[in-house]
Amino acid sequence: MLDLTNCDREPVHIPGSIQPFGALLVLDRDGHTVRRCSANVTAMMDLPQPPGRPFRLAALFVPEALADIQDAIAALGGEEGIGPTLRVRGHAGRFEVTPCRSGRDLILEVEPEPRPGPDPQPGDRFQTAAMAALEGADSVADLWAVAARELRRLSGYERVLVYRFHPDDHGEVVAEDCDSALEPYLGLHYPASDIPEPARRVFLLNRVRMIPDVAYEPVSIMPLAGETTPVDLTRSMLRSVSPIHLEYMHNMGQRASLTLSLVVGGRLWGLITCAHHSGPRFAPPALRAACEAIARFVATLIPVKEYMEDLREHNRIRTTYATLLRQMESEREFLQSLTRSPVNLLSLIPAHGAATFIREENHWRTFGATPPPDVLDTLAVWLARKGDQTMQSEDALPRTFAPAEEHGATAGGMLAIGIPDLAGTLVLWFRPEVVRTVTWGGDPRKAAEGEGMRLHPRKSFEAWKEDVHGRAEPWPRWTLEAARELRIGLLTVDLRRRLQRERSARSEAEQANRIKEDLMAFVSHDLKNPIGAIRLNAEILRRLVSPADIAEADRLLESIERTSERMRELIDELLDVARIEAGRMVFHFSSCRAADLVADTFEVLRPHADAKGIVLRFEPAGEAICVHCDHGRMLQVLANLVGNAIKFTGSGGEVRVAVRETSDGTEWAIQDTGAGIPPEHLPHIFDRYWHTKQGRAGGTGLGLAIAKGIVEAHGGAIHAESRPVEGTTFRFTLPRDEDAPRPSRENHAGHHAHNA
Repeated sequence: MLDLTNCDREPVHIPGSIQPFGALLVLDRDGHTVRRCSANVTAMMDLPQPPGRPFRLAALFVPEALADIQDAIAALGGEEGIGPTLRVRGHAGRFEVTPCRSGRDLILEVEPEPRPGPDPQPGDRFQTAAMAALEGADSVADLWAVAARELRRLSGYERVLVYRFHPDDHGEVVAEDCDSALEPYLGLHYPASDIPEPARRVFLLNRVRMIPDVAYEPVSIMPLAGETTPVDLTRSMLRSVSPIHLEYMHNMGQRASLTLSLVVGGRLWGLITCAHHSGPRFAPPALRAACEAIARFVATLIPVKEYMEDLREHNRIRTTYATLLRQMESEREFLQSLTRSPVNLLSLIPAHGAATFIREENHWRTFGATPPPDVLDTLAVWLARKGDQTMQSEDALPRTFAPAEEHGATAGGMLAIGIPDLAGTLVLWFRPEVVRTVTWGGDPRKAAEGEGMRLHPRKSFEAWKEDVHGRAEPWPRWTLEAARELRIGLLTVDLRRRLQRERSARSEAEQANRIKEDLMAFVSHDLKNPIGAIRLNAEILRRLVSPADIAEADRLLESIERTSERMRELIDELLDVARIEAGRMVFHFSSCRAADLVADTFEVLRPHADAKGIVLRFEPAGEAICVHCDHGRMLQVLANLVGNAIKFTGSGGEVRVAVRETSDGTEWAIQDTGAGIPPEHLPHIFDRYWHTKQGRAGGTGLGLAIAKGIVEAHGGAIHAESRPVEGTTFRFTLPRDEDAPRPSRENHAGHHAHNA
């Protein structure tokens, strides 16, 4: 099998010889001594005898010329590059000299100054007109066509073509201007091996390449000081040409060429090739410089024209995008509007089908031509595994995603945007594969031919056609930008919806707080005052009743007083809950002994405990502990917890209160020997208005909720532990006196109460 990698290994930068239209001098570091030279120096520059060893540059040029050359060398500095061409006088006549540094070598290229001929020399006016025409090109394709036309007018070559490299390094002729008698090359494709990687690398570094006569005889470079290391001619205009390339030109019928590099963004974008078929053609340095200037101008305009084309397309879809955005904002289910409304995903980005997936719905919404749902499911998993779910695009989906091979008619190409934060949304566009007929300049499978151990370029350049499957039309840059903008638009609409919902919820919460405040005022004034009047009137009646009816009157009056007292307690509990929820419960903090709090609680509740034969016990280990709290509110917590323990403990049981110091403060435990709380009830016992089904009739269900709010307002936490039959333990924490914050005398509950 023929190994085409030989082309990629050919050392085109060190051929060891030059073309004969000039002479080459390799100088030492100081630029005064010639240490190597081409074999034609003697004849071209009229040396007295052929050089056999290094010689001074002064043997070739007059002193004024030497000074100019030294200045040009100094301007190069130590970096690789090509200096300006100088017109200087030598001992044998006038020459055009170009200094360059190529690799480690300092080189002078010397060409005889051309005699005036019939061809017009390029003038500034001509260049200005050519550049104005290029600048006025309407599109990238128009720019290429104008470049070919203007460079043919300027250079006088019979054919000028613009050759663009594709991502796989094969080339395509995208523009051409040629003599009508020549066979056109426009639209032909050429395999990457026609211009192998070493040649592309040299074209990137040296922007101009001239071959005046394909039939030239190479001139060798002589090692004057016995050096055998090849001279690096990467930057040299005179560099001899690869025999393979010369044979390639001969097979194409070319007698001379001038090749100009198009470098865009530091990458070899393509080439402009000026070809002559009827005979040799020499382009003097001034013409080469003019052509190079135009090629560089074309290279700077390519991204500008591409950007302008993208901008036109982008502006064209702005109206569609704005309509789609307004449409989404006006609809309740804005994600669904992407596929069902007249202005939809296909209006935004040209495609044959589109699909959306919303995790909450767990199904695909599709329209147009798309793969079936099972393939879409597999595709979604494949995209997630690739990592970046923000945006992904494929021009040849069947080549990277195997399930798409059977669905080329709908999924040759794919564009996807993912929004995991927006209900797991995935949006897909699809394009069918386009079975394209690519016309090659000869069979690309015969890019090179073997003959023994020698490699030859192919001889046939007749058009050869190949059908290419599995690819869709590439997604232009503006479609990718449109997809990114749509993604941002979806997030923006979702954010606005969330903001509106939050504002609505905040408004409802504020209204609820106002209702609670009105209720608090009503309960505080309109209910408490009548209850006070009832109690006062009951006392007055007691004094007015006759001694004969005193027993019955006492019974009725005591019932009135008990009922009114219970009503007052219920009202106080309702007010406490409202204050906690509104964050307006007022606390008066002070240092309190744990033993005093427990003793005060036991004193109030002991009659209830004694009536059931229940023992109240305080662990002595907590007697010396002090806490920073609101004395009255903490008594309210303890009274609720101890009172509940007494209520749900059978006769002869025990209620124990213990306080101990912890690393974070103090822990309080209220333990009883009652029947316990069923496990399914424990998560609900601190909920407002919640009752167990067993025996809590008469309560509001607010006591534990209030206790929780008070404890949390003190910076603590409360929870319950219970086992059936063994009893229940309520535990809560409070800060120690020395660790507690020292708020103002009246400290509102703040966010702790709000979270209760």
